[in-house]
Amino acid sequence: MSEKIKLKKINVLNNYIAVMQHIDVPEGIEIPEEQLKTLSNEGIVVGIGPDATGVELGDRIIVHPRKYLTLSPSKGGFKGEAVMMIKQLDAVAVIGKTDKYEIS
Repeated sequence: MSEKIKLKKINVLNNYIAVMQHIDVPEGIEIPEEQLKTLSNEGIVVGIGPDATGVELGDRIIVHPRKYLTLSPSKGGFKGEAVMMIKQLDAVAVIGKTDKYEIS
């Protein structure tokens, strides 16, 4: 088993949730980075505001399309990935946990 990728937890306010955009692409398939970012409304929870409930750090979630603010990697992004800031109500579904990342 490979080592987990360490991510630092993002401190979030109110009922917002920080979600690192993420999509698993099978090995050998190449998708242009710009297309990948526009296709992905799935992510990993890396921060939870004190008023947000129903999600935990490390949850894989689906985010409502067009209902998020994206921080680009060059402007506060996370490990080279974009981070979406969403309101709790815009988290559509929790689809599991990830064991790929360690968030602390």
